[in-house]
Amino acid sequence: MLRGSRIADSGSAYDCHASTHRWLELGMADIEHGVLLRRLTRREFLSASSALAASFATSGHTLAATNAPATLPNNSPFLLPPFLSRPTENSIRITALSRKPLAEAALEWRREEKDDWKRQSVFASDEMLDWTVNSLSPATRYQYRVLLKRSADNSLRTMATGSFTTQRRDSASYTAVLMTDPHTGSFAEGSGPVLTLDKVVQNAARAKPEFVLDLGDNVAWPGSREDAQESPDGAVAAYALYRRQLGPLSLNASHFAVIGNWSGESGKFPQKSIELMASVRRAFLPGPNHLTYPQGGSEREDYYAFSWGDALYIILNVQTYSKPAQPGGLLSLTMDVNRITEWTLGEKQMAWFEKTLS
Repeated sequence: MLRGSRIADSGSAYDCHASTHRWLELGMADIEHGVLLRRLTRREFLSASSALAASFATSGHTLAATNAPATLPNNSPFLLPPFLSRPTENSIRITALSRKPLAEAALEWRREEKDDWKRQSVFASDEMLDWTVNSLSPATRYQYRVLLKRSADNSLRTMATGSFTTQRRDSASYTAVLMTDPHTGSFAEGSGPVLTLDKVVQNAARAKPEFVLDLGDNVAWPGSREDAQESPDGAVAAYALYRRQLGPLSLNASHFAVIGNWSGESGKFPQKSIELMASVRRAFLPGPNHLTYPQGGSEREDYYAFSWGDALYIILNVQTYSKPAQPGGLLSLTMDVNRITEWTLGEKQMAWFEKTLS
């Protein structure tokens, strides 16, 4: 965890945009108080999610998936509760996936225990909920809550609550959590690594970090490191499980991620396979793109930079832009796992990296 002086600011202008898109129900388990009541088998989950996964490759939208937080009621209507991403000095993105189509959904937010709640409603005939809240104040803690109304309900009801801190721009004291290599999706439910990650997430959540930076190999599934992927199913299952496990953190801390060599986006794979895996990654772990921060970055959300306080974080992708050492000369793609002799960021990323450092 990183700790570094403290800054506070205030403001009162608010704006919010919300949109909804159609997504299929994943068939995920019911969740109570942050603990999964019933874990689906891989076969059950894949059979329910393959159609959803296939839509990622052709959709221009993204989906953020999370585990259920402790503040969700027992009969939560969420498949994937609120997830925080792209925090800036004056905005943040909050996404969620409801279990069934809704008559209405609303996001409310306020400066922590100070202002009246501000609301943005949307008639949510579809399951996907996606809000970008604008006109916030820098270095400020906000509370938020998601209210939902089904067709049979008389009114909106609060179904999830959380908080977030907007981007700090000056010297500040804060806590951030850095995590790496959980390889979610490659371990059996109830196994030691799965239980260990649960404990790590619970302990990290107690530190109340302002953001979480996942340093790579966040997910893994059979063949994701060695073979090109023709189906999104493995990636969908792994990313969904990862979001479920990170739920206690993602409810109150913005999320940033790094591409690892188990993410299925290695440059040794055909571009079609890389883009398919990238579409799943952007859906479940949406990140900053080239427009989010002044430093710029990649349209694919695979490399970017942001400042927090007086620290500059530069996120690089050393996987996708490194090609096989002997293109066309290998017996199989699997042989090149450890034979890339000239690791590179690629010309575009390298030029951006040099500009950002300068």
